Amino acid sequence: MCVNFDWRTFYFLQRMDRKMGNGQVLFKGGGYAKKSLEGKFEEMSLKKIGKKNAKVTESQRKKIRLVHLFSKMDEWDDAQNMLNEVLQENPYYFEANWAQILINHKAKESDELIGVSFTEYDYEVLTRGLDCANETEAKTLLKFLYEYGKTVDENGYERLLAFVLPYEYGARAERIKEAFSYAIERGYYGAFTILISTLDYYEIDKYLQYQLEFARSTDSVEYKRKCIFDALDIHPQSAEAIEELFGLQLVSENPSTVVVTVRRILQDSSNGNEKIFTFLKRCLIGKVKGEYSLIVQRMLEYYTGDWQDLKADLFNLSCRLIENGDFFYATRILQLMIKNELGDKQIYWKLCLAKIEVKTGVDIVNAKILLKSLPEYTQYLLMEEDEEVCLNCIALAKEQAKKSGKEKRPLSLIKWR
Repeated sequence: MCVNFDWRTFYFLQRMDRKMGNGQVLFKGGGYAKKSLEGKFEEMSLKKIGKKNAKVTESQRKKIRLVHLFSKMDEWDDAQNMLNEVLQENPYYFEANWAQILINHKAKESDELIGVSFTEYDYEVLTRGLDCANETEAKTLLKFLYEYGKTVDENGYERLLAFVLPYEYGARAERIKEAFSYAIERGYYGAFTILISTLDYYEIDKYLQYQLEFARSTDSVEYKRKCIFDALDIHPQSAEAIEELFGLQLVSENPSTVVVTVRRILQDSSNGNEKIFTFLKRCLIGKVKGEYSLIVQRMLEYYTGDWQDLKADLFNLSCRLIENGDFFYATRILQLMIKNELGDKQIYWKLCLAKIEVKTGVDIVNAKILLKSLPEYTQYLLMEEDEEVCLNCIALAKEQAKKSGKEKRPLSLIKWR
């Protein structure tokens, strides 16, 4: 179903005509600028680990050992009572806080926590634990938490990321990179926006990369649109973002909307031919719609290169349209090719099929429009050098005419403009 021309599309197209504003930095090669990320999102404040590391006594260590023994025997009340004594004496003992997390979920080992839902109390305990953890303890716990997050649902993963991401430690950058990949793969937009806030304001290229990766990965039109326009808001002339916008509009909006976008992008573009190549190939991805011929027609009004470079893709498009039964639209593309001197025997033959509205030569005898009444039929025979092929074609046309019992003229088609 087509959706209406949304305000962000209009806003982007208007910006294509504006001059660069303050706070922008020219990207290599000139043209429109990449803006700073400052103000785009709230930068994440980092937290340090081990701020309240307290001295642990031998007695407290022995009590924690006993807590674990009680737990192994499912004596959870005894384990909790013993743990309460330790925490009352030393609330900033890392092992004691971790033991509390295990007891909260009646888990004997860390692996038994996989997939459980942490409560707000759990996160309070984890916060206290990281406040008193040494580097080794913190690294082990945070690694576990990042992996644990992949076993819970989307809401649980968002809550987990909001907790762990601010903690600063050696492997943080690596864990964030892995979390971006996971959120993009699963289509978790909420988690993705939390991860975006970990970027520094100068990391513009990373921001664009992640936004476009999510846009390509998600099946949600809403999230795809948000990511594309967030990228274009920072870099209005990003070729990749513009390509994604074109692809999004192909499947979600009516052709007139796409034509408006294409015209505004191409009219002042210094590399319009390259964009046209990209847009044309994008039209061939997935299911091809008949209305694409309108978009291609308007797009090619701005083409200044060698039409031979477009021949393969245009012919492919026409063949796909014929396969779909979109004969009228296939005719428009094939006539455009002939008009620009790309006509060869294959193109004339496909035009014959499109005009008599059949998908293959086998169906010619049943067509309502006579093949031999088309001027393209004669032109094809003149160009085809294989005598046997010509004779077979003439035989088909003869059989069709005989079966029809009378001459029929081709249906009139709207003149190509």
